[in-house]
Amino acid sequence: MEQTWALGATAESPREIEIVTDSGVRRVIPIEQATQWGVPKPAKVGRYVYEGDFASWRVEPPEAYLAGLGFAKISSESRHQVFTFDVSPTLTAHVPALALMRAFFKPHYCVLPAIFRPASLDMLSFVDYGQDPPTVVLDHVPGQARYLGPHRNIHWERAILWCQLSLSARKMAWSVYRNALEGTLGMNLSVGQTRVVLHGVRRGGDIFVTRAALSQVIVPAEDSLTGAQERYLFHAGVDLGRKEVASVKGLTIPVRPDGRYEVSDVEWEQLEPGFFAEDPRGRQSGRHSCRRILDLVLFKISSGTPWNRVTTDRKLLSAAKFAFRRWTVDGRLGVALELLTAARSCHATAVA
Repeated sequence: MEQTWALGATAESPREIEIVTDSGVRRVIPIEQATQWGVPKPAKVGRYVYEGDFASWRVEPPEAYLAGLGFAKISSESRHQVFTFDVSPTLTAHVPALALMRAFFKPHYCVLPAIFRPASLDMLSFVDYGQDPPTVVLDHVPGQARYLGPHRNIHWERAILWCQLSLSARKMAWSVYRNALEGTLGMNLSVGQTRVVLHGVRRGGDIFVTRAALSQVIVPAEDSLTGAQERYLFHAGVDLGRKEVASVKGLTIPVRPDGRYEVSDVEWEQLEPGFFAEDPRGRQSGRHSCRRILDLVLFKISSGTPWNRVTTDRKLLSAAKFAFRRWTVDGRLGVALELLTAARSCHATAVA
């Protein structure tokens, strides 16, 4: 698999970056493609979680990072910042700026490209100071303007919200363009407590990060335009108050007397009329039958197998997870489980 490294922005345009492959081939790509290119993608990586502020992070020459991932020959030409910090007294992490940009501004079609323009995120939104506290308005949608709140579920809108209402995050977004004008891929870091999941390769006493994901940011009151501490969530898993709409927790289903979990022909005859009575999708969900999908859901519930091991067919897995959530919300799964549990329990009692 071809590995690439972003050398920096081009002299002609701050919205284009020059990349080099591990075989030495160079080319220029638009910033929109920087969501996929510019940071190596090793096959095997570990996962590390950083929680804290960025006060201990420092910018150091990229030689160690590039040597660790096989790009040592071009280290002297790189204009791509690499941040380092000590995970422990014996372990140092190396994080390229582009990996942080992807995490902070999300690999979205409008946010990441916007920060490489002079107006930055003001192209997409503005702060309405007429509101108390000030509120961010998303105004790039033709014909409408939307007010954004801290708890919206759209990740790229949260990035806009955070970078508009946090003074230091706003400076961070603007710093990307200023650095690009000088040919550098780099950024200032914001203040506040963050939780960042880092994925990378560990070699000896070093972790070479290739991908990052922002989970949450806590902005102190003195850095917030609202005048109060704000908590921005980028991943539902860190929301302690989140109510799981569809979860297998607490769900059980007995297996059939023959030890199988699938619905039998007799059971399906009982389930089918009510199961699809108000289903506009009918008896087929895409190219998969709903009976097949229900069988997978029952297998998941009865065995406790992780979703990614229920089936190797990715499209079928996606259909099963979507159906599980939809059927849980509209109550059909609960009705089906009650009917199947009653039928199988009665049969087991009769056999005994």
